[in-house]
Amino acid sequence: MGQPADSGPAEPVIDLGELTGEAQPERDSGPAWPPRQLTLAFVAVLVVAALFGDAPRLLLRPVLTTTFAPTDFDIRGNVLYAFDSPYAPNRVFAYRLRDGQPLWQVRSPATTSYARVEQVGERTLLVPNLCTAAAGVSTVAVDTTSGREVWRRTGTVERLIDGGLVLMTRSDRMAGCGVVSAPADAPPVYWDAVDVETGVVRWSIEVPESVQISFDSDNGLGVRWVVFVARDGTVTTRDLLTGAVTGQVVLAELAQPRQADGAQPVPDDLPDLMIAGSQVMVVRHLSGQLDNEPTVLGVTAYDLVTLARRWTVRAEAGPSGVRDGFEYKNVDACGPMLCLRIAQSTVFLDPRDGTERWRSSMSLLSTVNGWALLADPRGLRGDQPPLEGLTVRDARTGKLRGAVPGWRIFSADVRRAANPLLGVVTGDRTWFARLDLTRMRLVTIGSAPGWYGSCAAEREYVACRRLDGSVRVWRAAGT
Repeated sequence: MGQPADSGPAEPVIDLGELTGEAQPERDSGPAWPPRQLTLAFVAVLVVAALFGDAPRLLLRPVLTTTFAPTDFDIRGNVLYAFDSPYAPNRVFAYRLRDGQPLWQVRSPATTSYARVEQVGERTLLVPNLCTAAAGVSTVAVDTTSGREVWRRTGTVERLIDGGLVLMTRSDRMAGCGVVSAPADAPPVYWDAVDVETGVVRWSIEVPESVQISFDSDNGLGVRWVVFVARDGTVTTRDLLTGAVTGQVVLAELAQPRQADGAQPVPDDLPDLMIAGSQVMVVRHLSGQLDNEPTVLGVTAYDLVTLARRWTVRAEAGPSGVRDGFEYKNVDACGPMLCLRIAQSTVFLDPRDGTERWRSSMSLLSTVNGWALLADPRGLRGDQPPLEGLTVRDARTGKLRGAVPGWRIFSADVRRAANPLLGVVTGDRTWFARLDLTRMRLVTIGSAPGWYGSCAAEREYVACRRLDGSVRVWRAAGT
């Protein structure tokens, strides 16, 4: 059990609202910084009040340190999961975070390794790695507390479904890192919706041959919808909770007929289809192929359930940012808005009619309760968290609410965290803070000696990789 909360003053809190500047124009031309005087005042308050003034009260409480260097780790619920190798066979170790005690360990089959875990209720799913599998694979569900095997099914996890189900893929032609492209006479691929608790199959379908498949966004409990695009351009929406087809429409521009010789070239101008919120978006490239050419996209929205057409707009996306052809990322639901993510900017669209409300050259990281967290793209390196330039804006208007200079994101998966974990190194000590986007507060949660890399955080627990590769877990101060 955790120790009683310190009876001293509460942990330092810095209200980001204090950093709010004047109303910003709808077109944001770059990173927004508060006046220099406010920035210096912010740093001074942080150093004096947070880092040094309350240092004795804000030491993180160690929970456990792994005795080896995991190749990967994650926190789910009240458990730390750690993997000892990416190759077959490997082992998954589970530790109880409440007291740091080992719960269990499971060894994978000799022909495959476990790549990740998914925790749903009282079950933990051990998901096999197709990329290292030398034979057919199976997914295993164990009791989260004891590690006892509850059920096992052939195939691998495609997605978790909101409603306590897991969508599993099985086929006789699963190889390499997934289901490979195959000729028309290849064995079929099946999807099974399995009850995570019992392993009972709720529904099963043969997956139609498709040139595009799009799932809706995971809401933290799983996905609910999937859209298939067949070779003839037929678009079909399916409810993953029941397996039922809810809408269908033919969009000729999405057709990709199979060639007589079996070749499957992808046309350069083939539109992309994706789910964004409650709509299916079809994005066409209208103009702009070179690095400095203006990029214009045609965006059409359809109702997700019925596939009834809603609206069409032309979106000016700015330069593509690449020299060898057009590149853009996707369209996402970002809180109350739609976000068109492209190489050098993020365009915020009204989901009701596609009207552009504002845009930014900053990179969007996450949206919580209508507040958008953005970062200076110059601090981005691949999929690594940004080093600096964090700002918070109103997702509807683009109005600046606050900036967080000097801190960087430590959460390995920032989109999974409602309150991203931030960190800053001072001397030989690392300080951690939570960025509460809803209340616009930066709350220092504690510090630990040493330097740390990628971290995972959930509720009061923080787990980070140490310089020697091992993983250390702490409980936040005052919990």
